[in-house]
Amino acid sequence: MENTPLEELLVDAEQEDAAASKAAGKPRLKTLLICAAIAAGSITAAFAVASVLGAPDAAEQEPPPRLADAEEPKPMLPNPSAQQVLYNLDSLIVNLADTEARRYLKASIVLGVKDTRTTQALQERRVMLTDKMIVLLSSKTIDQVDGFEKKEDLKREIRDEVNNLVGIRDAVVNVYFTELIIQ
Repeated sequence: MENTPLEELLVDAEQEDAAASKAAGKPRLKTLLICAAIAAGSITAAFAVASVLGAPDAAEQEPPPRLADAEEPKPMLPNPSAQQVLYNLDSLIVNLADTEARRYLKASIVLGVKDTRTTQALQERRVMLTDKMIVLLSSKTIDQVDGFEKKEDLKREIRDEVNNLVGIRDAVVNVYFTELIIQ
């Protein structure tokens, strides 16, 4: 059986490496070549898997929520096609109005507003906004905030209060709870 040129080179290199490694205690060339081949194969496989299972194409990705200019009341459920700017409120912890037990509510709220002019108005009234949210949330009983429909009602109340505070009609498009804990 005749060896190919590559096999002959490997055999020659292996023989030279074996002699040198005995003298210097170095790893053998064949071991190094095998490790390099495994590493290259692993990198190639990882790249192929990442390409197939990676992020969706740009055509498949949904655009960020944007506000549509409509005159009718805005629903509280997010409209993915509507433009909006997100404005974070501070996390709030308030006692609920239940008189029988000491209950509290922790809420982190993000407002989806129609433009940066509204965010500037909110920033200028940040102290008043925080106060308004504390008063509104602490006036609620556990029955007024527990359950999906109650949370949607609370979002509408928050939206209306903030719109009244800034004095801009439909300034708040959506209200998002990023954290809502009732204890």
